[in-house]
Amino acid sequence: MRVSAVKSKKNLVEGRSYPLNLLLVGCHLVCLYFTLDAFLNVEPYPIVWKIVSFALLLLTTTALVILKGFYMYSYLARFGLALVLLIAGFGKLNDPVGFAEILRNYFQDDSLNLWMIAQFSRDWFSLESYLESAQSWAILLSIVEILLGLMLLFHLLYKLAVWLALPLFLILGVVSWFNYSCDSKATIERQFTLNKNDATANEYLARSFVDGNLQLVEQNATAFIFIETVAQNCPSQCGCLGADQSTFFGVDYNSKFAFEMILIGLIFSLILFITQFQMLPNSPAENTGLGILIWLFILIHGIITAWFWLVFLSGIILYLTINLKRFGIGFLKNAFGALVVIAALLFGLVYYVISYEPLTDFRSYTLGSDLKVYIERDDNEATEKIFVYRNKRNQKDLFLSEENHATSMIWEDTNYVFLRMHDFNMIAGFGANLKGFNPLLNVRHLSDDQELNAFIQPAYEAYFEDLVEIKNKRTKNITVLRKAEFSSEMEKDTNLLVKRFTGVPADVDFVSMQDLILNTDLVFVWVVKRVSLISDEDWQKIRELNAELLKEDISFVVVGANTLDEWLAHSKYASRDAAYLNLDHNEMMNICRSNVCLMLLQNGVVAGKYPLSGLPKYETMRSKIQ
Repeated sequence: MRVSAVKSKKNLVEGRSYPLNLLLVGCHLVCLYFTLDAFLNVEPYPIVWKIVSFALLLLTTTALVILKGFYMYSYLARFGLALVLLIAGFGKLNDPVGFAEILRNYFQDDSLNLWMIAQFSRDWFSLESYLESAQSWAILLSIVEILLGLMLLFHLLYKLAVWLALPLFLILGVVSWFNYSCDSKATIERQFTLNKNDATANEYLARSFVDGNLQLVEQNATAFIFIETVAQNCPSQCGCLGADQSTFFGVDYNSKFAFEMILIGLIFSLILFITQFQMLPNSPAENTGLGILIWLFILIHGIITAWFWLVFLSGIILYLTINLKRFGIGFLKNAFGALVVIAALLFGLVYYVISYEPLTDFRSYTLGSDLKVYIERDDNEATEKIFVYRNKRNQKDLFLSEENHATSMIWEDTNYVFLRMHDFNMIAGFGANLKGFNPLLNVRHLSDDQELNAFIQPAYEAYFEDLVEIKNKRTKNITVLRKAEFSSEMEKDTNLLVKRFTGVPADVDFVSMQDLILNTDLVFVWVVKRVSLISDEDWQKIRELNAELLKEDISFVVVGANTLDEWLAHSKYASRDAAYLNLDHNEMMNICRSNVCLMLLQNGVVAGKYPLSGLPKYETMRSKIQ
């Protein structure tokens, strides 16, 4: 029985001709890619090229049908889908908090739903009900992608995997289509009715008088009818590989490339759906061979992206998937039991990365990043890859261009250890554009104690001008003018009391702390996204570390998305010696994922980054800073 099964699988793989089918599979894949590229490219291909590529695609497809080559093709499809699903799944699992933020961008009322209404001529609908569950969806999707990749690769619950893969890639195809075709200039009009008893009706009515995008078109005894013009919001990244990871095997993962890959994945999943009843289970040797082969591909991807945790974790998961069923006991002997164990391990990993930080940090604020260089970068300028090695003896870093790295053979020198690879802007330097890192000090709500804060004072006084305070004796009104705005006629007016002083002009509400923070020898930056969620125990940690910093005369600031009033209302356990600065919530998500984290900046270079839940002792942090 086993021999006949092997013969049957061999015959299915060969089809009518093994060499011809092998050649056709390769040609079909090439034609498929070039056909998609020809039809999707922003710069139009010649019509002849489109006709030829599409004709060749039809020809190779017909030949594969005639020569029964789609069973052979299904092995390539399984391997390709498994590779994409595993890398994409681990990318999301590496940072589920960041991926949840991307999902929330899709669920907003001016995002994916707006595009779908325009594309499919549907009535208005909203996806905002999913906003609160975005984190759960992020975790679920990442684990499902990894499990689905394992099921396809190792033929575990195979038919279920095939039936799941097709709708998954259909959904991903729609989302990728949205990213590819999204027009930020597009708008759509929606008409809606609000009952006059509705609490939001008066709010919308007031808005209609000042907002040109909202119009009251009709009202009756019970309701208002509005027409709202909504502008299309296009996400900056698709999130296909998770948050902040922008390359796939070294290729920029832009919206066009992502759409092409998803469409190829959709065609692959369709091939597997058609051939599912012919597919036979893998032998142990096939599972071992496929596991090793896909791990080698993941290894190449990990080297290119400097993502070594992916290589390590994927190796463990692949090994366990192969061997749990083979050597397991009880329910572990079947595919379902093995997948349950893998899912449990993945949930454990999720708990860790949510409690702490991503295992691999793809953000611009990663350790060693020089923020002063990043801020001036122009993203349109040419870049090249730079390899960073560290000398074990003197702990100095060595930077090599791609060309020099290839000829240096430094990887064979045991005195050097590889650290990372970066894209380098030839004019500005490493990293992404960080103009969003501009912490602002609210000077209108500073107390006397805060104005005298040793860290605040230089930035605060840098905005000082000669001012004049004018008080009207009759009305008691007080006006503050710049010296240049004060005229001699005002001084002659006996109804006015004039007082000269130096301070921040009345029309300046916020002052930038960017330069001061980036040029301070050592500054500890607390990043607080929601002050109301900090527990008493966490406040105690913050207070203890702040006390140590005050003893050492080290500056520290708090960067938060809350207003100063909200901060003061909730921060009764925090030291009032800290400067509270405002920063955009999205920019803080780029710094760290946990609600409270600590970033150590040494002359603008990220010297340390810790989530509050994993905050080490002060002595430990200090010992790591040179």
